[in-house]
Amino acid sequence: MKANVFRLALILLVGCGCARAYPGPVPGTEDIPKLIAASSLVCKGEVTDAPPLIFVQSSESIPRMTAVGHVRPDRCYKGTPQTSSISILFDGFPIGNGPSFVLRKGDYRLFFLMQQDGKYAVVDTWFGALPISRELGEPVDGADPLYLLELDLKAGLRDPNPERVLDSIRMLGNLKQLHSTAELKKLEASSDPLVKTYVWQALLRLKDYSVLPEVAEFFANQPPAPHELLLPRDRLFQMQFALQSEIAVIRDSTTLPYLEQFATSGHDYHLRMSALQALRRIGSFHSARTYLKELDDSNADNGFSAMQGLLSLAGGGPIDWVPTWKHFDETPGYYATECREWWAAEGEQKAKSQAQHTLRFVLSLPDNVRSDFVQIHYVAFRSGNGYAEILREPAKQNAYELAEPAEKLKVLAYLPGCQFDVLELSSGITPTQSLLCRPLRTAQLKGQITNPELFAGKSAVVELSVVAHQIFGVVDGGFTTFRLAVSPIDSSGGFMLSLPDFTTDPSVQGWGKEVGWQFVISEPRTSNIMFRLRAADSDDKAPGLAIQSSYPNVVKFTAVAN
Repeated sequence: MKANVFRLALILLVGCGCARAYPGPVPGTEDIPKLIAASSLVCKGEVTDAPPLIFVQSSESIPRMTAVGHVRPDRCYKGTPQTSSISILFDGFPIGNGPSFVLRKGDYRLFFLMQQDGKYAVVDTWFGALPISRELGEPVDGADPLYLLELDLKAGLRDPNPERVLDSIRMLGNLKQLHSTAELKKLEASSDPLVKTYVWQALLRLKDYSVLPEVAEFFANQPPAPHELLLPRDRLFQMQFALQSEIAVIRDSTTLPYLEQFATSGHDYHLRMSALQALRRIGSFHSARTYLKELDDSNADNGFSAMQGLLSLAGGGPIDWVPTWKHFDETPGYYATECREWWAAEGEQKAKSQAQHTLRFVLSLPDNVRSDFVQIHYVAFRSGNGYAEILREPAKQNAYELAEPAEKLKVLAYLPGCQFDVLELSSGITPTQSLLCRPLRTAQLKGQITNPELFAGKSAVVELSVVAHQIFGVVDGGFTTFRLAVSPIDSSGGFMLSLPDFTTDPSVQGWGKEVGWQFVISEPRTSNIMFRLRAADSDDKAPGLAIQSSYPNVVKFTAVAN
């Protein structure tokens, strides 16, 4: 599909110490639970000392983490520093052709750190040191790191610096789940439209769709964005696009009235595009009339997307008149007519039949389980065939919605620290099903990588997964892999993991000898796999380790190329 290029002229202060000229992630999209999981130490504090930077224009042969800054922590959420000052490595020689992480005296940041060469380094070059308010919330004894950070971020909503307030709002949304959104909702009454858009973005990221009426009114009254944005002057237009990005990832069928309204909105084709993307993923027959209208969208991308939405409702399959995007772009009116004629002749009836045979279930979670840590895989069976899928739609109010055109579904769910929950679902079964947590004991595994020089100086963590090569009679490596934990790696190649004792889980034991642990070394921001780990004393070159109830004092691993 043709890309719609939207030019942005951005004037940004390098507030986080990360040069943004090099391609990288979108600012403000930090995955805080993932960053915490990858860190051995998470603290906020002030940079009390940092040597001046030496700027060079050179090749990547210039060493990177060559300077050391010192941070005085005000609060730590995970881990305990050994001294009153944390030594943090950063790029003493920022170069002109790559990302740089730098610190300056007086910076106040939230640091996500892992040990490296007797000091600490950020787990992520882009998001490892985020600007944060100095305000402190009331501590709660025994609270987990995410809740402690939530309390401090809510205290930051009272910061006299407006930028720190916006940072606090954004990061509350990026926690993915809060104990309460009341503090954010109070800010909806703010007279500052920028604050409101930040609050709406955070609540949408938290799957709170009660803000959609206000968002719809904002879109209706917001003038078209210019072709070039000059920041910070045009920050409200920037947030307009940010909100559209949140619209695109909605997967909740209760939002259909708003999504269908956005999909047929007037001047903003970006909003229509985002709404169509969401509607196609939800896949409701109710959206057919919206697709039929959008076949004539002035933007060919949107017309083509609407056509694909109708085809999906009817079950897909080969249809001789369906064009490529290129052909559709050349004569969109012709193919819009072809699609309407097909829909009237057979598509609508196929779509109705498809909708009647769709199984819909709600999978509810226990109150004390974070929905963003739950993993659900399933197999859908129809006419004797089965296909494996991962339920990627986000939870709403601690419950997942599952809708598939199938005769029966087999669901395998992992709740952290619990046995696998197995459900077999078909028509006639209660549509709301509870996922249960049957707690498992944990076993500690201390690992030692024998060749850490392979990734020395790189941002890397160990990821643990449980892998079974055949479940429910469906062979699919992607379907049978559950990512369970992540650990930082110290400078000598050591790491520590808590492993669920699956030797007492009947489901795991029923998978046979093919099931086992998989260890990989990955880059924490992207999760791109750098190396796989295999037990150093194993004759089998395939990565992995047998599931046991206990492990030796130290298990040695060898890193092998992925």
